[in-house]
Amino acid sequence: MNDTREAVELSERAAELARTLVAERFPEGTGGPQTLEDMEEALAWVKRELGVRLQREWVARREQERERDNRVQCAQCKGWARFFGGRERRVMTRHGELHFTRPYYHCPACRAGFAPLDQRLGLDGHATTPKVRAWLADLGSEAAFETAARRLATFTDVDLSESTAARITAEVGRRLRAEELEEAKRILKGEVVPRRTDWQPIRLYLSLDGTMMPLRDPWKRNGSLGALHCRYGECKAAVCYETKPDPRGKPVVARRQYTATLEPVETFEKLVAGLAYHCGSDQARELTVLADGLAYNWRIAAEYFPEALQILDFYHALDHLHQVARVCLTPVADAVAAVTPQAWVAARKEELLRDGVPAVLAALRALPAATTEAGECREDAIGYVERNAERMRYGTFLKAGYHIGSGVMEATCKKVVHQRLDQSGMHWNPKTADGVVALRANQLSHRPRKLRAYCHGWS
Repeated sequence: MNDTREAVELSERAAELARTLVAERFPEGTGGPQTLEDMEEALAWVKRELGVRLQREWVARREQERERDNRVQCAQCKGWARFFGGRERRVMTRHGELHFTRPYYHCPACRAGFAPLDQRLGLDGHATTPKVRAWLADLGSEAAFETAARRLATFTDVDLSESTAARITAEVGRRLRAEELEEAKRILKGEVVPRRTDWQPIRLYLSLDGTMMPLRDPWKRNGSLGALHCRYGECKAAVCYETKPDPRGKPVVARRQYTATLEPVETFEKLVAGLAYHCGSDQARELTVLADGLAYNWRIAAEYFPEALQILDFYHALDHLHQVARVCLTPVADAVAAVTPQAWVAARKEELLRDGVPAVLAALRALPAATTEAGECREDAIGYVERNAERMRYGTFLKAGYHIGSGVMEATCKKVVHQRLDQSGMHWNPKTADGVVALRANQLSHRPRKLRAYCHGWS
C-alpha cells in the first residue's frame, strides 16, 4: 500500500513539476515555441530538468524517512559504528550530476566507514550509476576514450573525463572477461551452462588467428616510470559463424560470434571452447575448424574439437609457396629459360585446387637450392605441406561447399582489433587493451551479452 501511495505521489509531483518547468521555459507573455527546433529544445530541457529535480527530491525523501542515529550496526563486522558527521556524495546519473549530503558512520572495530543511505539507494563505491557505466563502456569499445566521453556529453548531460572513460571501459571489459572464463571452466568440467545464443547450426565454422597490435611497457605520463617503450604483442582472436546460400547458391556468412584476448594460449583456448559451446558446436551436424598454420590452432582443434573437419587457410598455404618460390627461383642465372616465381606458384595453386598435394610436394622437392638459405626454406615448405596434407584437400572441400579461405577471420582481426586498438599513435597497457578487446568482441557479436550486468557492485 505504501508503494502504491508513493507511486501516486511521485506521479502527481512529476505532473506539477512539469507544469512549473514549462512555465519557467516560456514565461507568460513571451509566447510558446515558434519553430519545431524551439519545441525540440524546450522538450529536451524540460525532460532533463524534470529528471534532475525529481531525482533530487526523491533522494531527499529517502533520507527524511529515517532519523539520524548516533550509532548503527556495521554491515561488515556487526559491531556498532558511530556517527561521524555529514558527508557529501556526488553521483553521475543519466540525468546529470546528483549531489547530496548524508550521515556518515565509522566502525572502530573494523575501521570501516559507510553511509547507510548509500546502501538503501543501491549505490556502490563508484561515482557513476550502472547505466552510465554501460553507456560509456559501449562507446569506449567503439572509439578512443576522449571521443567516447565527448560523444556521451554531446548526446546526454553526462560530462566525464577521458581517464574516467578509460577506467570504466577497461573495468567492464575485465568483468565480462572474468565471466567468460568462469563459464568456460564450468563448461569444460561438464557442468550445464545456459547458452548465450539460440543457434542450432547445421554447418558451424570455427576460425582462429593471431594478429599484432601496439603495446607499451609499464609507463606513466609524468615520466616517473621512465621513458615510453612501445612494442608489438599478439592478440589472439576466434570467430564462430554459420553460412547460408545467397540467391546464386554461394555460401555467405549469416551470423557470427567473436572472442579475442591478449592473454596466453592457455587462456585463449578456454575462451574458444566457451565461444564454440555457446554457438552450439556440440549440437552442429558439421563442425569445421578453419585456420592458418600456427601449431597452437591445430592443438586446440585436436584437443577440444576432435570430431571437427580441419581446413588450412588456402591463402596462407599460397603465401608459403610464394615465399619459397621467391627464395629458390629468383636467383636462377638463366632468367629466360627459368620459370618465374609467379608462374611456379600459379601452377601449384591449380594443383591444390585439384587435391594435388603429392604434385605440390614433388614440385617443391624439384626446386633448385643455390644457397643454404634456399635449401632451408625449401625443407621448411616441404615439412609444412606434409604436416597439413589432410587439411589441404581443397578440391574436395570446394565440391562439398566448404569455405577454404579465412576471409571471415581476416575481417575479424580488422574489425575486432585493428579498427579500435591499432590506430595512429596508439599504444596500450596490456590489461586495458585486453578489457577493450573483450568488450569489442562482445559488442560486435550477433548476440552480445548485456553490459549492464557487469556494471554493479563496484568498489
